[in-house]
Amino acid sequence: MLARAFAGAHAARLALAALLSIGLCSASAVAQTRVAVSGAVERPGGQVYPGRARLRDAVLAAGVRPQAYVAGAAWLRPGLVEAQRRFKTGIVFDLSQVIAEASARNDEGLLALAERMTAGVRAMPATGRRIVSLELKALEKDRANNAPLADGDRLHYPELPKDVRIVGAVGKDCVLPYASWRGVRDYLGDCPAAAEADRDRVYLVQAGGRVSEYGIALWNRGEPLRLAPGTTIYVPIDDRRVRRIAPDLNREYAEFLATQPLPEADAAALKAEAKSDAVAADDVARDARPF
Repeated sequence: MLARAFAGAHAARLALAALLSIGLCSASAVAQTRVAVSGAVERPGGQVYPGRARLRDAVLAAGVRPQAYVAGAAWLRPGLVEAQRRFKTGIVFDLSQVIAEASARNDEGLLALAERMTAGVRAMPATGRRIVSLELKALEKDRANNAPLADGDRLHYPELPKDVRIVGAVGKDCVLPYASWRGVRDYLGDCPAAAEADRDRVYLVQAGGRVSEYGIALWNRGEPLRLAPGTTIYVPIDDRRVRRIAPDLNREYAEFLATQPLPEADAAALKAEAKSDAVAADDVARDARPF
């Protein structure tokens, strides 16, 4: 009987060891970190790490080329896409409220502007972009900046852009040639504002994803500022026109613009994502409209 008990205990230990082995193998497989780096790098494509890896690891392995526009590099994380998709849906909903209000008041100018801005945000995908500097020196200097990678992350290093975009409350969106000597007001002078535009401020969306307000009126005029290549200027709707029904619309529109990489970044994949997002956002906006 003692022998049988010993044999049973031994078998149980073997079974437990086998289960632990399987668990460790599974954990090892799960722990793999697969990332991709594209754009102006020496070794574009996929990278696989057996365990945890950080941004610096992927950047060093890819080898950033001298012609890369590092200030506009983008880190795209699949795990952030859903939250950004919900954020986008909220913007579309706010615009639908503006459309409803403008329609009720027969405000044709605001109605047309809000509809055009709705089309613009629908065309932008939820990218999962996380805003951080991808300059190698910054990653080496600051461990907090050198964040851990997650499976499926993508890094993109664009080449130097040659333009500045102006969107929002303008007669039509503008893409203007970049010139190092031109300031904010110089560019705005080449892209007439709509009657519904805020006359006091604009939002500057840097290629790296940073967003800031810039005063353009006499009373709050900012210091002369030369823009960086690839900057997007968002001209907000006059706050008095939307404050009651969509008080956060302008700020959130600018923040969503910041999630968009420079246009060349994985264009095909982002275009497909934008189409999927547009269908979902369209359903929400249509359901919200009272007419």
